[in-house]
Amino acid sequence: MHLQKFAERAIESWFDRARLQRLGRGHIHDTYSVQAQAGRFVLQRVNCGVFKDPLQLTAQIQRVLRHWSAQADYRVPMLCPTKDGFFCPLVDGHYWRLWSYIEPSVVVDPIENVAQAERAGIAFAKFQVCLSSLTGPQLQPAIPDFFQLQQYLDAYDAVSVRSPGDLNGLINFHRERFHRLESVNTPIHGDCKIDNILFNAQRTEVMAIIDFDTVMYGHWAWDFGDLMRSIYFSRAGIDAEIFWACLKGFARVQTKVNVSDAVAAPGFVAFMLGVRFLTDHISGDQYFKVDQRGDNLLRAREQFELFASLQAHREILLAAAEAALR
Repeated sequence: MHLQKFAERAIESWFDRARLQRLGRGHIHDTYSVQAQAGRFVLQRVNCGVFKDPLQLTAQIQRVLRHWSAQADYRVPMLCPTKDGFFCPLVDGHYWRLWSYIEPSVVVDPIENVAQAERAGIAFAKFQVCLSSLTGPQLQPAIPDFFQLQQYLDAYDAVSVRSPGDLNGLINFHRERFHRLESVNTPIHGDCKIDNILFNAQRTEVMAIIDFDTVMYGHWAWDFGDLMRSIYFSRAGIDAEIFWACLKGFARVQTKVNVSDAVAAPGFVAFMLGVRFLTDHISGDQYFKVDQRGDNLLRAREQFELFASLQAHREILLAAAEAALR
């Protein structure tokens, strides 16, 4: 059965009638915009190849959302129960979730100005700080050792004999660079791409943070690094002023921020993603979705190019970080 048909059958668990349209460019889940009589929603098919226990994942997300809902700065998307009261039903062998839709809201990608960058930094830092007061059992990573570079290097080493020579050389040259960022010191969002923030219709204020699958304990700079990496990637270039604004916003809230980790973090995430994309390409595209063979190799090269550009701009970013934290 075609995936669209699976989605149309799944949505019947929530509504008798609804219109579906593919949504977003994510590499993991399949996502649809849903228009029903009750309003607009977002339907996701959970990728069980990546998230092995969808029910446990959904329970943890609900716990995070309840805690995040206590703050008053941002709106919070909620999971919607089915007609039978389930939040992650199994339909035709696939697990599905339905999210409330926050409107009017827009994704600003690429970031257009320093004010947007600063507000994005503030929002993700507030999320970290808010989750630091979460009580109860420790948050469990939905993906074991997520953001731990060494595990991705180990997986790469197992298949590196088939790696392009130039990329193999780059990986081996830089593989020891980021040990300082492997510690765990705060709850994190874990997927701080710029398109996981929703702005208001005027594109001036952050309305909401979305996508809570990878909330876990980690290093504060993983979120900041992923945010900056995604901003640089979508803008196709390094911008010291955008970096300064985003870090300034992050540091207004998160007291753990420091210059050296802030400067290293975007390169750390770009390098790690490059390793992951390349390993998946060599292994037959088992993790990230692709439209055609070679997509993951192209993604790897793009991330390594960004990593190289970040290294070339290090002194400029260092000066910007020092200015932001004065």
